[in-house]
Amino acid sequence: MITVIRDRFKSHATRVLLGVLTAALIIGLLDFGMSRSGKNGDGSGWALRINGQEISQMEFARNVAKQEENIQALREQYGAYAEDFLRSMGADQAPQRLALAEIKRDTLLDQLAASIPLHIHPTYLEQKINSPQFMYQSGLAEIVPLGVYTPQGLDTQRLKRYLTRANLTTRQVEVMLEQGLARYMTLELAGLGAVIPENVAQAAYAQQHALRKYALLTLPVDAYIKQEQAKEVNPSELKAFFDRENSTAKRYWMPEKRAGKVWKVTPEEYGIVVKDSSIQDYYDKNKVYKYVQKPAQVEVRRILFKISDAQTKDAAWEKAKAVHQELVGNPSLFAAKAKELSQETTEAKNGGLIAPFAKGQKDPVFERKSFMMAKVDDITEPFETNEGIQIVQLVSKQPTQFKALSEVKKEIERALIAQKFGKRFARDFKHARNASAQEAEMTAFIQKAKGVATTQELKAQDDSKIMRELFRLKKGQTGIFVDQNVGYIVQLTDIQKRHLPNLESLESTVREDFVRDRAAARLKEQLGLAKAALGNKSAHDVAKEFNATVMETDYIASDDKTTVEKLRKAGLTPDLLLQLEKKGSAVTQLEHDGYILALVDARSIDFQAADAAIKKMAPEAIYERKALFLQGFIASLSRNATIETNQTLSTLYEK
Repeated sequence: MITVIRDRFKSHATRVLLGVLTAALIIGLLDFGMSRSGKNGDGSGWALRINGQEISQMEFARNVAKQEENIQALREQYGAYAEDFLRSMGADQAPQRLALAEIKRDTLLDQLAASIPLHIHPTYLEQKINSPQFMYQSGLAEIVPLGVYTPQGLDTQRLKRYLTRANLTTRQVEVMLEQGLARYMTLELAGLGAVIPENVAQAAYAQQHALRKYALLTLPVDAYIKQEQAKEVNPSELKAFFDRENSTAKRYWMPEKRAGKVWKVTPEEYGIVVKDSSIQDYYDKNKVYKYVQKPAQVEVRRILFKISDAQTKDAAWEKAKAVHQELVGNPSLFAAKAKELSQETTEAKNGGLIAPFAKGQKDPVFERKSFMMAKVDDITEPFETNEGIQIVQLVSKQPTQFKALSEVKKEIERALIAQKFGKRFARDFKHARNASAQEAEMTAFIQKAKGVATTQELKAQDDSKIMRELFRLKKGQTGIFVDQNVGYIVQLTDIQKRHLPNLESLESTVREDFVRDRAAARLKEQLGLAKAALGNKSAHDVAKEFNATVMETDYIASDDKTTVEKLRKAGLTPDLLLQLEKKGSAVTQLEHDGYILALVDARSIDFQAADAAIKKMAPEAIYERKALFLQGFIASLSRNATIETNQTLSTLYEK
């Protein structure tokens, strides 16, 4: 495997492509390959031991940070629907637990892959690392940095900058690529053992389209809060609650806060001027990557010999070689031969002609052979693709068309001004910071920058770049950063350390939380009793007994958007609909209020009439069944593994 990768690095294009994939793996998988060697290079101690292999606390902390970013991005993208999605993944989506699950899964797969004598054929490897579809299906698309792509494909200049920032070595590239592919292949091999029932598509169809009637009971938490508020709170109970919550979750600890001074600096204050010659030079160096108006295209004819087994493959090769020999001597016969022999009938009618196409639109091998031809009427040697044995003739070739300099001049000018500003701003700051009379030099730097001053009040750390910079500094220190072509000078002036206030100062808040927690516990208990009562009583009788409201639906399918939205607004997770299959079954959900969803009645399905629809959804149903099998497979790896957790793991985020 390593030999294959090193050989591929001899090609510049492939070296760039592997760089993208591996950089993404290293960033996205949080240096798994390097830190899972059994050594804690960061010196932070171990957080987990999985079958004797140590995972460092630093690695665990990085993974938690990644999970927090993913959850935040999900909430920003999907708004209110994000919570439903998170709940469908599991009731408790704490970043620490997500990180723990991901590290266990990937480490166990790494260990299993290492025990299997996997061999990945070079052709297979080449096809997969060039396939965006593979990146998506293998689960790697999420972690490949989108910034390195353009509509025309990978941008090598962006890649170079990205790899430089990531400080990658060839060895890291080899290790991370091999581990990422090995994990994927291990799961693929495991998936071959999945047992798929013949009626899985019917069951999936019934789950989505069977008409069912539901009853939704809602037990409002406010009623239980009022009951608990009427009870006297024992001071010792309140103190025990306060101590327990701080011990397990640091619930009432006040986070560290910081304050500082901020100066905002614009490039105009630096008087930066960009020459026309610099704009021209930038355009010439970057137009291939940034300013393509229409990519290069080729128009070709082809003759295709399809293959179905080894015997037809040998015959196809022999025929293709004979036809090639004839065409090399007389290229003008290509269209006629395509009509006569090509097994792609639609194209054959038109002499094998294929409409002009750019790179990235066809099979990689076919595409490479087509673009390698230099002159019109050139003919390739016979070659093999997934479709069969092919011979291709070049009909026409259109070069890349670029945007005119006049169209992008302002854009380039802004980019160069920002570039020069960033360098000069950083240089001046570095000079001021390194000067012997540092305070005087820093004051002179701020005055020279003509920054607009503001004050940053005491705040806990958040995602803003100003607060991230303040939390990086020591008291009295000054830092800088550039954001959207604007420079910022940040000086830390005050630190309020993380601390635990005494109970007396928070008594009203703690008392309210105590009452709510007791009310939630009481509600949970009543939910269980009410669900059990549904086995013998109607939904209306149970609602009356437990002071609940009840809503009955008409006969609906689980994908009925109107009813699903009504349930969502009522506070219920719509995915619960899919959990009910038998009449009389019920599920509960505790989300602020308490909910019980019961299946009142279900109508049978005419599977014969729905046969076409069932066949159409069969691939997806099989895929989902296989996914469930793989979840169970990974769970079994975890059950049979020896996993130790460092006692300090729960305190990693409280320092």
